[in-house]
Amino acid sequence: MIPAKKIKIFLDKLNLILLANHGTHIFTNFGAFEKLKLRLESILKTEEHLRLSESRHLFQLLKGLKFNANWVFKHEKPIYYRRVGRNRDELDVAGSLSDGGRFNLGGAQTSSQFRNEFNPIGNKRGAIYLGEDIVTTQKEFGDWGMLGSTATTYQVQLKRRKYLNLIEVENVLKDLSLPIPNIRSLIGTQSMNGCWGDLKIPSPSQILGHWLMEHAQTNTDGLRFCSTQDKNYFNVCLYMPDARAAKKLLKSQEKI
Repeated sequence: MIPAKKIKIFLDKLNLILLANHGTHIFTNFGAFEKLKLRLESILKTEEHLRLSESRHLFQLLKGLKFNANWVFKHEKPIYYRRVGRNRDELDVAGSLSDGGRFNLGGAQTSSQFRNEFNPIGNKRGAIYLGEDIVTTQKEFGDWGMLGSTATTYQVQLKRRKYLNLIEVENVLKDLSLPIPNIRSLIGTQSMNGCWGDLKIPSPSQILGHWLMEHAQTNTDGLRFCSTQDKNYFNVCLYMPDARAAKKLLKSQEKI
């Protein structure tokens, strides 16, 4: 199946072509563009329906399972990394609250319908995503090595605490693979910095993240999970209500 992100980009280009062609008949095979556009839109709707079906399936299975306190570890690391676009505050959570992310639901995925359907975990939750390795963090952002990129990489450290209480997602997936054999394929390998704002339905990875935090102790900070760029390196998802909470826990400085 063609990735939704590529379909959306191609549809945008097709729309521009069709707009340019309107009334001028630049292309002799104008109807072919219209048919291709309709076909891609159909594929996109099919993929979205499939994802929603998978999210519902996972949500129902999780209802019958118990949270394992042994999934939570004290994680000590002196430095994390975060890469953000131009003019963005590196410790702001506004983007995640609006668009969502790999393991957090944003406003884009939490219409009243889905809030009710996935109650009590269907509400949006802000998050900051960090990498444990600078190169992997830069690759996750998607612009690394591209000419003209204006993104910046930051070092991020804990202000006063020595460790984070993190749920090890790899351990979760291992334990849940018995009651849910297809758990890894459901969670998928979406990048940490995908076009989440385009996703209008909750993804299975978002459902899992919220289920874990709903059942974890209140002092749990977030998740630790394998990078999609290199399975030997890890990323961290820290759940934050707002930038104020993030800046109370973390401090940052630009990495040259």
